[in-house]
Amino acid sequence: VHCKKPTFPSASDGFIHSHMHFLKLGDIRTKLHQTSLTTGVLICLSLGGFRFLHCTLNSLLGCATGNRKVLTNRSSRLSTDLPIELYSTLRDDVSRIWHEPIRSHVCVQMKENARCSHPALHGRLSGLALAILDWTDQTGDSSGTIFCGSYKHSWLDAGDYYVEINVLYCDDFGVKTLYHRKNISDWLHEDLTPKCVENAQYNRITALHDSRITVPNSKKGTGSYRIGRWVKRRGLPSQPLFTRYQPVGCVELKGTGYKPLNPLPHWCEMFTNRDAINTTAGTYEGLQRYEFQWGMQHTTEDELTTRLEHVHHDESIRLPERPQHVYHNESSRLPVFCAVGDSHSRFLTTRSHIQLGIRGKMIWIKHQFPEAASIGGKIIQKKCEVVIIQIGQWPTSISAGSNPFSFARYYNEMKLHVLAVLEALRNIPGSKIYIPTVDLGPLMGAINSCKDWRTPTVLRAYSYVLKLIVSELKNKKVEYIDTSFIIETHWDGDPDWLHLPEDVRKLKTLFILAGILAEMGDEVFSEIFHRPLD
Repeated sequence: VHCKKPTFPSASDGFIHSHMHFLKLGDIRTKLHQTSLTTGVLICLSLGGFRFLHCTLNSLLGCATGNRKVLTNRSSRLSTDLPIELYSTLRDDVSRIWHEPIRSHVCVQMKENARCSHPALHGRLSGLALAILDWTDQTGDSSGTIFCGSYKHSWLDAGDYYVEINVLYCDDFGVKTLYHRKNISDWLHEDLTPKCVENAQYNRITALHDSRITVPNSKKGTGSYRIGRWVKRRGLPSQPLFTRYQPVGCVELKGTGYKPLNPLPHWCEMFTNRDAINTTAGTYEGLQRYEFQWGMQHTTEDELTTRLEHVHHDESIRLPERPQHVYHNESSRLPVFCAVGDSHSRFLTTRSHIQLGIRGKMIWIKHQFPEAASIGGKIIQKKCEVVIIQIGQWPTSISAGSNPFSFARYYNEMKLHVLAVLEALRNIPGSKIYIPTVDLGPLMGAINSCKDWRTPTVLRAYSYVLKLIVSELKNKKVEYIDTSFIIETHWDGDPDWLHLPEDVRKLKTLFILAGILAEMGDEVFSEIFHRPLD
């Protein structure tokens, strides 16, 4: 086997950094000795100019040094095992992690007596493209419950991908738990207090190295995932993408919120400054290594952006013939767009909207929380015709009080809010309400301090509630817009820890407006919704 005589750094004190973990150099020998005795796994750590080796001594598994294939007692064609992170706080909870290429699944088996027997898992693939795993739990045996994350819904090319799986919560309460709930009412009334995330520094259960899989066949994606994807920029080598988060020690409470320390300690940057770009030097790090690829067959993004800029006055661009009195803005062929919400909606009008060349065509209506009593009057006052509602951040924030809105409270108040907007639009022909997927956000300091709850688990549940509302209303004037294929892979990329990166928000805005104009009859914008099948 490899690493028969491992070498160690010669320093007797100090610290080394190995992907968000600090180890005293003097403790390495002890740690290795204990590890090799209890688990049969030897880690040879050498940083700086040295290389990292991960050698598995278990006779059943063989040995891997940078080789993604780890044979199990089953056929390697059916599954390949992935190493478990030794320094995870959940290491002793996990029995096994493996990849099943035939089913397009990455699975995790928790031990029967695990502290976190039903965790909220979050997984991402990185490599030729990015993908988020869609989790379901399966019937476990006496060895513990099995959870499998699928990537078959994603648009992926065949090849090698890195896998990272994190545990966000010890006990899951999100959408995944609906599979074994008696009814949806039980889930809606889930008590969200207290719900604190697992320690972000040690919540990764896949090993730092060697957590790679091979996707044997290309996948075209399903649903909205056929429309577009994030792919690696040409010419860049594949690298693993690890979760970015904000340690508690890097923030301080100021007023009603948490702010980064100023000046920010240098050590914080190793955790927070993952995504960097220098176009002049041609260097790209983290999420900047990826660019968006639309599934459009004939039209480019630049053509769509130009079309948006001119669609309101260019008569050659086909829009349906409608009575002029329908529009409050008689100087434009477009209806009056209104974005309802707080900063996530404001940035649609003040940033992305302007970058797309359609300045002044969208009005922002500030609403931090759903408020049915006041929204209707504002819609009438602003003469809105197409309303985009984005309210999901404040109900899950520290501003909501000692705990976030329960799913039931969010459902009740948002449904009344939407109904109030519908009533305000009742006499406006051609008017419509669009409700996009709730934007996700990273594990910022306030979340890691259990003072904020804007986690993927909670926000995805809010999106599910919104879809539920739209489904129940059965009104053609209300539509849910699924933007998951644009925003999900970049969930931890918010530069300010609160708002989408501008390139992501711009794409999301373009997609929403393209959908609206496609419904109005524009043939070019309709193409954005049809991925080529070849």
